Amino acid sequence: MHPGRRNGQISKRSGQSGLGPQVYRRRLRRYLQRADDSKFLQMLWCVDALHSDRAAAAEAINFRFDPALATQSLAAHRVFAWELDTLANELLITPKEAARSGRQLLLDCSHYGTALECARALRKLENAQDRRSLDRVGVISEMHRLTQRQFEWQWGFADLPTLYRSVRLFGQGSSGAYFEETHGLTVSDFVYLGLILCRAFFGKPVWKASSPLEQYGVDDRTRRRGLARLAITMDDARAWACEKCHPKLHTAYRPSVLREHPILLTGERSQIMMAPIVGLLFQRVTQGLYLDVVGGGLAVWQTIGKEFERYAFELLTAMLPGSTVAPERRYRIRKNQFDGPDIEISRNDRIELLVECKAKRLTFEARFSENPLDDAGEAYAEIIKGVFQIWRFASRVRRGLVPGAVLAERPVGMVITLDPWLTMANDQGREVMAAARRMCAEKEPDLTDQDFCPILFTSVRELERCQLLGSEESFFATIAKGSDGDHEAWLFSVIHDEVAPEKDEPRDYPFADDVKRLLPWWPKI
Repeated sequence: MHPGRRNGQISKRSGQSGLGPQVYRRRLRRYLQRADDSKFLQMLWCVDALHSDRAAAAEAINFRFDPALATQSLAAHRVFAWELDTLANELLITPKEAARSGRQLLLDCSHYGTALECARALRKLENAQDRRSLDRVGVISEMHRLTQRQFEWQWGFADLPTLYRSVRLFGQGSSGAYFEETHGLTVSDFVYLGLILCRAFFGKPVWKASSPLEQYGVDDRTRRRGLARLAITMDDARAWACEKCHPKLHTAYRPSVLREHPILLTGERSQIMMAPIVGLLFQRVTQGLYLDVVGGGLAVWQTIGKEFERYAFELLTAMLPGSTVAPERRYRIRKNQFDGPDIEISRNDRIELLVECKAKRLTFEARFSENPLDDAGEAYAEIIKGVFQIWRFASRVRRGLVPGAVLAERPVGMVITLDPWLTMANDQGREVMAAARRMCAEKEPDLTDQDFCPILFTSVRELERCQLLGSEESFFATIAKGSDGDHEAWLFSVIHDEVAPEKDEPRDYPFADDVKRLLPWWPKI
């Protein structure tokens, strides 16, 4: 960085180990306050393109990089996707350097080295903050926050199960009706617009916001109303980030403006649109649909919960053709009627797996708080209730209170969630189990130790992956290994990979033929 020149030779002096966060924050701020916002955001787009098999698109707009970086993924030379997201946030909350007479210091955003230096400065800041948070919460608890930040980026956002599941849960019935009534377009049209824009931004970082899309089947009304949900002006984005990203929050675990508004409007009269991270645009029109229906009230969320149960039931039925997969049963104890777990899976007429489905979304506090069960207790209450319901039912079957139900010798419980609630979260998992035991003591005191069967927690995405890559045998082998007491808080798919041989070809996704019912334009994109 030199006065009046954009040559990108950023100082590479490394800070001394043990320096406080403010030292590194000032270092990162020096870069960001001297960056042109539009050029910096285009640089983030180019880095994302480089690491997403779109290096030619970055090269086409004269972004300079070592060609080896297009194929290498070494951490020492890579800017990770989650860092791009954080850098965009930090750009928005960093005031620009005051104008002064003479030549101005400008950040050269035309090559990869600049992005890498900014990412390294960000890492030093985050590492300095980590030293303090680790003193408060310890390594094990910090692992949960780390995985919540990184794992979804490593998995990626764009896949058919995510698209179908999201539209099925949030885009039909009362949820779809609420979306259309509130936002003035159908979920199908909104998703179609989003995917059209994804395709556009795959090849180029900048487009005119007023560009007509009739040639792709998107009328002007749909374009305008869809962009009202997807796009935000730079001024509004700065205000959003400054309000949400409290200075006391760890830099790595702050709310992301690009998750709610993946398109930023820049230029004169905000007529230029940019999507710095294309994956977040796909995420916004699939999993992010919940942002558009979250205000629908109890009736909408009850519908979503029931649809999630049906989806999990149908997915497990397709996965396990040799087993009996049954929906929840209703039974009476004296004059009171009860519902069993959402799904029962039996072999040889004995129930081996008791499943509860929880569509509750991870709140920001549940993902990134240092004390998630304290700060997001209401959200975790649903997970705790699911464990209680499994144990209560197991106890009642053992005591002969559920006619016709017989448990296997070693039954296992499973809580399937829409989000990865307890991945790499040993401490939170133990707290959930302890809270469920307290609930049992209060509401079902006749439970004994033999009723507290092992409980596995898995996100539905983990289950989808096992369906595609595994078999019925590998599924039950994963259940057995995951419940052996030595794999607490492991990813279900990681355990599955250990027990299952590699498949030459993945199985078909069982709902592939149903996509067109929900999205009439499929597979037009």
